[in-house]
Amino acid sequence: MSRPLRIQFPGAIYHIIQRGFRRERVLADDNTKWEYMNYLHEFSIKFNVEIYAFCLMNNHIHLLICTQEANLTRFMHSLNASFANSRKKFRSLDGAVFAGRYKSLLVDSDEWLLHVSAYIHLNPVRARMVEKPSEYKWSSYNDYFKLPDKRRFNLAPENVLSLFSGTYFDQMKEYENYVCSNAGLELPEVYRGVGYGECALTSVMDDYFENYKLNTESYKISKNRNKYDPLEILKCAVILCSNDESMLYSSTRNNMTRQLACYGLRKLTQLKLREIGELLKMKYHSVSDTAREFDKKVRNNDSYSQLWSDFLNELDTKS
Repeated sequence: MSRPLRIQFPGAIYHIIQRGFRRERVLADDNTKWEYMNYLHEFSIKFNVEIYAFCLMNNHIHLLICTQEANLTRFMHSLNASFANSRKKFRSLDGAVFAGRYKSLLVDSDEWLLHVSAYIHLNPVRARMVEKPSEYKWSSYNDYFKLPDKRRFNLAPENVLSLFSGTYFDQMKEYENYVCSNAGLELPEVYRGVGYGECALTSVMDDYFENYKLNTESYKISKNRNKYDPLEILKCAVILCSNDESMLYSSTRNNMTRQLACYGLRKLTQLKLREIGELLKMKYHSVSDTAREFDKKVRNNDSYSQLWSDFLNELDTKS
């Protein structure tokens, strides 16, 4: 039997379901869940993906996302591979982490968008882990009722909340009432292995195949599109570290300018290792090592963490 087709186009909304290998508890503890969410946050920025909702259970994951570019497969490959490799490396594990192919189901109507977001947030209630969705901290439910600057992990629930009328606070209250009054909510039937809602998806699929060549070109273009201009990343690294552009290409030990530029390009663009190496005159395997070591310092050293924060602020002022 052939695999369901991955339909990719700019602005597509997907319900992602990823299960642990043999339904094992791949997210059994808080540290592992934090690690997964950090990767989700990182790659959502890198690939320009909006996170509408999420729920991390012990043995599976639900995501509701919108891809601003036709790049679902690249986003999910980077997310799953990074988390799986990290877990196997630091826990000395062998074999698969996830159970084969993730499900990606298109959500192509307001009705199903609201329905799926509520279903995701009610997962812990159905599993009898909690009595109310607000009691479970590893879903986006509680973040729906916070102001944007207080939310975690780059969450963007406005498209869901805006389905209700009234002020922003009215929408929050209506959403809470909707979720809490639908505790027994189940997912609708999946149409042709592609998504929810037969009528809407028939139109989507017809349009997709009719414009297949255009969608393919859009996917190719998205592979070369970066949220931040790589040249601006290089300039910001020079400004913050040395004011000497030649340091970008110097192989001297503890060269902060080059390290920051390398990390920025790896973290914030979709450039491949070889392309980053060409920009900085480095071997591609050195790019990977440099970015990995700098990432450890950002996570564990306050001065490096502050440098990275200053770098992002400088970059945003130039964008």
